[in-house]
Amino acid sequence: MMNIITQLKKLARDITSRRQGVLRLIKEKFPNLPDYVAQDMAYSIFKDNPKWMDDKYYQELLGGNWKQEKLQITLDVFNSKTKQQLEQRLKGENPNLVPRDTERHETQKELLEKGPSEEPIIVFKTPQGYDLVEGWHRTIQSLLKWPDGYEQNAWVSYPN
Repeated sequence: MMNIITQLKKLARDITSRRQGVLRLIKEKFPNLPDYVAQDMAYSIFKDNPKWMDDKYYQELLGGNWKQEKLQITLDVFNSKTKQQLEQRLKGENPNLVPRDTERHETQKELLEKGPSEEPIIVFKTPQGYDLVEGWHRTIQSLLKWPDGYEQNAWVSYPN
């Protein structure tokens, strides 16, 4: 019988192999996708939370032109859907029942004591403004700390 260390090593190899396979498939479907964004997609799939895989809107923007940029973030740079969700979240609501929400907010709040996060958010550029895909806790805590705006690294998808 395998000891626990051997079992854990095998499991880690299996998970790594599966994750690499998912990443390879994502990159085949969306060759312009930055690695950072592809890894976030793979993570979402492994969490059984494929927020962007079945929706035509997301598929189109995932295949868009990606640029890493520094954005000046205020609540008004977002589209109405994102802005409405951010306003709810800024009031402390958790309408989507995000797991470990309070803990994740506290972590981001502590990290922001050093200044705005260097870790990029992921956004889609739409005619109505940015659609926030990833980086919600970071963005919420940053808007609470700097309500007049702050500079944020971002991966931005521009539609073709």
